Amino acid sequence: MKRITVSRLYYDLLSDYLKKLDISYSQESDEAEEGKRCSDAYKKRVDQSEIEKIIEEIEKKTGDLSFGLKIGEHIHPSDYGTVGYALMNFSNLYQALNFTAQHKYLLNEAFSTQLIKKGNRYHYQTNNITANRNLAALVELDFASAIQLARFFVGVQQGLGVKLIHVNFQHDALGDLENYQRVFNCPVQFRQSTSEFVISKCVLDIPIRSANPQMLNMMLRKIERWKKEFVTQSSFSQRVIRYISSQKDSKIPDLSSTAKEFNISVSTLKKRLTDEGLNYSAICDSIRKKIALKMMSSSTTQVKEIYIKLEFASSSAFNRAFKRWTNMSPTEYRSHNNKKNDQTNDQVSD
Repeated sequence: MKRITVSRLYYDLLSDYLKKLDISYSQESDEAEEGKRCSDAYKKRVDQSEIEKIIEEIEKKTGDLSFGLKIGEHIHPSDYGTVGYALMNFSNLYQALNFTAQHKYLLNEAFSTQLIKKGNRYHYQTNNITANRNLAALVELDFASAIQLARFFVGVQQGLGVKLIHVNFQHDALGDLENYQRVFNCPVQFRQSTSEFVISKCVLDIPIRSANPQMLNMMLRKIERWKKEFVTQSSFSQRVIRYISSQKDSKIPDLSSTAKEFNISVSTLKKRLTDEGLNYSAICDSIRKKIALKMMSSSTTQVKEIYIKLEFASSSAFNRAFKRWTNMSPTEYRSHNNKKNDQTNDQVSD
């Protein structure tokens, strides 16, 4: 049985934080651990269960799951190894964030991430396909890291202008609300339909001070080699997810078609997904939700067009699924989003 895996860099970041909670943790061992984290942990993998154990231990020691915010606000590009150095050599923040969204699965197979443009704003969205409570701490770590790295990449003066418009999390607050305000310095909401942070286009247009095209190409060639290795080493469920997500016109293939693609029987496909704690219906439902929310973000796309594209039997069937995903009907969701967009546009103009 091959379970969902996570980049070794998460293991190093969390174990380092856990050791710093120990009173007996010395400066000498701290420096040794820092040297260890500078190695390319990005390529190495650990089972998700190993990450969960460390997260549980941190919560046991502190009673606080929002430690991802603390780690994220002190992150350095070297913590992400080759990927961190690649990011700091893109031309601007948009290119760096877009690359991050496209390659997040390499860091964490449980995360599905996308960057969506809506008017003069971008929505960086992360969906935890396992709905694992402990991994919510990693979502917060990623969001806090993103804003910290962005400020580092553009320098002190330009960094003052790197601000988020708002942040949403699917989960409940993992710690004191003051911590979220300190880290993000913008409205933060919980129990939302998706985990995302919203940032204006003008911020993402800020150039990265250290951009070096030659260095970037060298880093990207190395990452491309890792991607090829990862495809053969990734969990079966992730290969199924990538296959379904890659279908033309967002068509969701049926179970037998997917089994045929992987040259196995339907019963074997079901068993292999069950061994990884997932099932085909849940995977397809998660992908439909992602597509539906993306299409709903466009005010010109009709609801009928969405449910036909996603092959729902009727509008009522789509409405029921959408209510389950977001606790709102499609009409309520679009109205809520439009009001929120108007408010944030007013804040930006102010």
